[in-house]
Amino acid sequence: MRYLLIVNPKAGRHHARARGRLVAGGLTEAGHDCTVKETRCPRHATQLAAEGRDFDVVVAVGGDGTLHEVLGGLARQDSSTLLPALGIVPAGSGDSVAMDLGILDEHHALQRLLAGEVRTIDVARVDLEAAAGLKPRALLAANVLAWGAGARINRRAEGMRWAGAARYNVATVVELVAMGRGAAVSIVDGVPRPSELLGVASLTRYSGRGLLLAPEARLDDGKIDLVHFERSSRLHLARTFGAVFRGAHLGLAGVDWTQVESFHLELGELGELVVDGELVPCNRAQVTVLPRALTVLA
Repeated sequence: MRYLLIVNPKAGRHHARARGRLVAGGLTEAGHDCTVKETRCPRHATQLAAEGRDFDVVVAVGGDGTLHEVLGGLARQDSSTLLPALGIVPAGSGDSVAMDLGILDEHHALQRLLAGEVRTIDVARVDLEAAAGLKPRALLAANVLAWGAGARINRRAEGMRWAGAARYNVATVVELVAMGRGAAVSIVDGVPRPSELLGVASLTRYSGRGLLLAPEARLDDGKIDLVHFERSSRLHLARTFGAVFRGAHLGLAGVDWTQVESFHLELGELGELVVDGELVPCNRAQVTVLPRALTVLA
């Protein structure tokens, strides 16, 4: 087998390089042909993945952001199918997809790669309609979309890399408790949500390190889980997000949950959408699940 390892050397407090070397060494010892390439700048992983479509397996070594970039490079022009097979070595602060797949560290990742067993999982195509000064474009997601407070949480987490794997968890708690009654206004499938504080659309159960925002999500059910959190008192928000760590929030007041195959989102002229950790301007977007479009070694 011919493997291409795409390593984000800055991921995981700069531990990704060592994890990539361990996996590459194990694959080579097992008789496989292994090529390792490191990213040098944002979106470089997308370019490397696009250039590596002739490999049997492309392995993303990094966090969910690295995986997101690799997906963009593996997509065909119509963004409906992906190739070749994808391997995942968790080396970031979130690693949500890896957690859902039960890949806990580089040793588990190597075992899965050597076993060669594959499964197919869903991805979401996000068609971003033209924002001011920008062209329409399509992105692929394998993890979580977020808006409202989600954009501010993402921005805050970027400045909290000192917190390591806990940075998204810490940023979520700090931001939501601090905002109190702050709210976002979104329109989902034509229905306004004027009391919404945070909106999430998730393919994975986990978001960040251990946040069970969508505890009923499944990687291959052909659906994406929509979870809406309404504004409320700081005390209620604290209780609600305490329950998120246990996945016990779906039945609480102020939390709305449903599963859909697609939805249309409107965020207004100054809207922002987080797509697998990437913060993008977004006035309107059409989100469509592509059932079992991605083959992973897991």
